[in-house]
Amino acid sequence: MDFSEIELSTRITLDDNTTGDRLWSQAEILEYAQDAENEAAERAGLLLDNSGAFTDISVNTSTALYTMSNTIVDVRSAIMALGTKELLRTTEKVLDLSYASWRSNTGTPRSYFVSATNEIRVYPQPIVVDTINMTVTRFPNTPMTINGSPEIQARDHPGLLEWILYRSYMKNDSETLNVDKALD
Repeated sequence: MDFSEIELSTRITLDDNTTGDRLWSQAEILEYAQDAENEAAERAGLLLDNSGAFTDISVNTSTALYTMSNTIVDVRSAIMALGTKELLRTTEKVLDLSYASWRSNTGTPRSYFVSATNEIRVYPQPIVVDTINMTVTRFPNTPMTINGSPEIQARDHPGLLEWILYRSYMKNDSETLNVDKALD
């Protein structure tokens, strides 16, 4: 489905398909569609990527903490380019409980965790220059436009309608607000 099909389906369901005064503008429906695609990508992990553009991070010997793209939702797997084994996902708490001085340890990275600030930290700190190759789930690369289509797979496009309708029915206007329909 492209956006025009999404808009038409939304308007038919909302009974807002007249050519006169519409209760929802095209800009509102586009905003809701963009939000729906972001929600779907985040909740269901629909955009899996290991393309390298932002999934490969160069590492050096001076730090173990690296900033990731803000489009990354989750790291599914990570491996050092010079290595042969996938890095184990861990948490800061596990490292605190297992290794008292883990923050200053150096060596060949064996594990990683993702911080709340969307940074990836490898453990131990690398002793050679390398690259972390990640497989991630992410948000869409670019927002949907009125002339475009969602980036998620076509089979998932119809599912966007529910979120668009939810947002539409939650519009705080005397003619559009319908909490009961929004929660259906």
